[in-house]
Amino acid sequence: MKFGLMLDTHIDKWELVRYAEELGYDTAYLPDSEMMWSDCYATLALAAFNTKRIRIGTGIAAPGVRLAPVTAHSIATINQLAPGRVFLGIGTG
Repeated sequence: MKFGLMLDTHIDKWELVRYAEELGYDTAYLPDSEMMWSDCYATLALAAFNTKRIRIGTGIAAPGVRLAPVTAHSIATINQLAPGRVFLGIGTG
């Protein structure tokens, strides 16, 4: 069985991703919400840099508000920080 959690994307929530990893969680989802919280890719970058095992990614990235190349560039940057642990969830929210 695998366990995951979704957090609101405040810039300091990367610390909860690290804590979730310590507790044995497998996945952390951070939603892309341009109007409500911090930038999900900045938060994911901090989580990627400060964790070693947990999978991290968007839950979800909204294609209607970011151009596809910008989204691809952003998640590719996170993947450079955490190779093989990154995913991109896409949908409408």
